Amino acid sequence: MNAPKENNKTLRRPYKVEQKPLWWLDNSYYFRYMIRESTSLIVLIYGLVIVVGLLRLTQGPYMWQGWVETVSSPLMFPLHLLALLAVVYHAYTWFKLAPRIMALRISGKPVSDQKVEWAHWIVMLGVTVACLLVASCGGALL
Repeated sequence: MNAPKENNKTLRRPYKVEQKPLWWLDNSYYFRYMIRESTSLIVLIYGLVIVVGLLRLTQGPYMWQGWVETVSSPLMFPLHLLALLAVVYHAYTWFKLAPRIMALRISGKPVSDQKVEWAHWIVMLGVTVACLLVASCGGALL
């Protein structure tokens, strides 16, 4: 037996879930997830600022100096601070997640989550120090 039809359409209604625009504010897990994901937008914007700097570097010393003055202005300080906080928060959440992604074993024994997390922080610190050394020496170490 066929379902009753009305003007060639079925009477079934699709299931529609009503969802508030800020649904993620109701659950702390989703809130932290959305904040973590939004940090990538801040990092993208800051990355574009750096790419513009590389473009200005290729256009000569006057263009480069103009870019340096722009990013050195006090109005840019909030962007620098926001980008730093976003990167640190993103790294923190990623390093917390890393032990779940990388189930390491040494000699058949699982490595503790805390050791994996600390290894990430130590490597990040080492890379940061190396970059600062190269930058402070003007590239003379290369």
